[in-house]
Amino acid sequence: MKLNFNNTQLTEEAITMAHNEFIKINQGCIKEAETGTSPVNDLPSYIISCNKSIKSHVERTFKSENNFTFLQRAYYFQTGKSVALLS
Repeated sequence: MKLNFNNTQLTEEAITMAHNEFIKINQGCIKEAETGTSPVNDLPSYIISCNKSIKSHVERTFKSENNFTFLQRAYYFQTGKSVALLS
């Protein structure tokens, strides 16, 4: 899938790096919830949700590759520049 952000075609490497970053974020969220560092109301449901997100990134079926957060992260990995949300 070809993705563009801020007039830049994102490379496959940058997209992969963004997927990997979101996998790590979800893994960290699970760990924090399990240890109580970040309490959640329904731990089992929260873990299921995070694992679904991890699975979608691993399988590259993540439905929101076109969302700002994902595109911004991939763009940052590719260029080293961060685009402000509001400018």
